[in-house]
Amino acid sequence: MKRKPVIGILLGDATGVGPELIARLVASGKCFGSCKCVIIGDERVLRQGMEFAGVDFPINTVDSIENCRFGAAIDVWDQKNCSPEDYTVGEVSVAAARAAMETRIMCLDLCSEGKLDALMTAPINKEGMKKAGYLYEDGIRLAKDHLKVQGRCGEINIIDGLWTTRVTSHIPLREVCAALTVESIFDTIKFAHDCAVGFGSGTPSIAVTGLNPHNGENGLCGDEEETVIAPAIEKAKALGIDVHGPFPADTLFVKAFNDRKYDIIVTMYHDQGQIAMKMKNFYNIVTLQGGLPFPVATPAHGTSYSRAGKGTADPGSTFSTFDAVCEIAAKRLA
Repeated sequence: MKRKPVIGILLGDATGVGPELIARLVASGKCFGSCKCVIIGDERVLRQGMEFAGVDFPINTVDSIENCRFGAAIDVWDQKNCSPEDYTVGEVSVAAARAAMETRIMCLDLCSEGKLDALMTAPINKEGMKKAGYLYEDGIRLAKDHLKVQGRCGEINIIDGLWTTRVTSHIPLREVCAALTVESIFDTIKFAHDCAVGFGSGTPSIAVTGLNPHNGENGLCGDEEETVIAPAIEKAKALGIDVHGPFPADTLFVKAFNDRKYDIIVTMYHDQGQIAMKMKNFYNIVTLQGGLPFPVATPAHGTSYSRAGKGTADPGSTFSTFDAVCEIAAKRLA
């Protein structure tokens, strides 16, 4: 019989909505099913989150993964590194950010050592992360550097089982066309394919968007579809990747959501996919850190300071993130 995957659940930045959302996750009972779960962070922060969320549940405090019971009480590996006296909820805190990053780095090492099978982390605050001395664009870049990953790493968004990733991301729109090359598009298609296969999802069916309105209208409204996107798709097909397109971006997501024909959509730039995904269900989007040797995922909404400490933050994305991490971890152990 295959073993249940062990999932490390991180509280994220203590100043945001993460601790109260994790508290609601535990209170829902979802942590006591197909996976073994341990919360790794400061127990005082979790208890503050429980208070904000208006929930209560038994805690088994441990000092190592090896001492977890995985029983009726949630295991909490207390890091004792972030007292609520040292930060203000809803405000950037160097102390809270440093504690969150120290815990995340330790947990990346635990995954590398095989003591954890996956990480689910509540959101971090990028401004706090950088003020604390972690000068990375985001948590994915930190993980790539710390783990010395040689290949591509990047964000994959998931909603209702549909994955999306993009060729270009956080660059000005005026720079997108120059960044789209046969090689950059091909690399993104292969990245999406390899992530799905590596995470145990089998061979995915991938659809690729065009760039221009109406897919360029055969060159009348731009020729990138013909000159760079289609050649990249053909190059991927030559490797046996199940990829299709390019398709007009304004209709592809309608077909993907309604017909479920494709597993992954590769878009050309940030908003091309993000608007569609967030309109579908903003509060259920998962961010998977693709390219890492094990699954790491976080809710897509960030620390949400305007809602922190009020008990009103929507837990949908947290629940979806947990479900996605458990599913991927289980597939990798199958």
